[in-house]
Amino acid sequence: MAMPVDNEDLDDCAPARSVEARALLDSIIERRTPKAASAAAITFINHLRTNSATLTRAPVFWTGKINRKGAKAVADLLKKDKSIVGSHGGFTVFDALDDAKVPRSETANWKPDPDWRAVCGAFAEYAKPADKKAHLVYGPEYDKVHNVWSDDEWPALEKNTAVAQVYAYEMNEDGRTWTDKGEIKASRKGSPVHSANASPHNSDVE
Repeated sequence: MAMPVDNEDLDDCAPARSVEARALLDSIIERRTPKAASAAAITFINHLRTNSATLTRAPVFWTGKINRKGAKAVADLLKKDKSIVGSHGGFTVFDALDDAKVPRSETANWKPDPDWRAVCGAFAEYAKPADKKAHLVYGPEYDKVHNVWSDDEWPALEKNTAVAQVYAYEMNEDGRTWTDKGEIKASRKGSPVHSANASPHNSDVE
């Protein structure tokens, strides 16, 4: 399945899968961040690794939706709010791809698993925000079996010592605004978004 173009309706870093594909993935998924298969995805991950020191903007993640409105639209607004993301600004994985000049013709051929899972996980792993903060925008309707945030991005942020705090924001019904739900990493509150396939050691702290 090809990844859709960057648009505000996206409700996860990887696109939804068909019932058949999801059933197959359920039977084979490993509880670890997958290795990318696409050469372009591998190149981008290596770019993040070698240029980690320059990834100083606040990383903004998203997952879920409400009333058919994906959380990415809200994430794209939040990343511009310097009262939240700080003077360095915020950025998403799509911004990082643009910064690395990865053609959309390349990303259109990436598979949800393993390419997008690996890329999104690497974005969380190698971010070094100047203010040591990352941000999550989430909708109440999200995939409770597989979602890239729970399976890949949140575990990577938990291990990333350059990110001291992660703030969560629930998107409102208008699909354009958010409600601050507070800090979830340093406080040990844990992620408000859950996945059945997240590794036990990466599960939310109660």
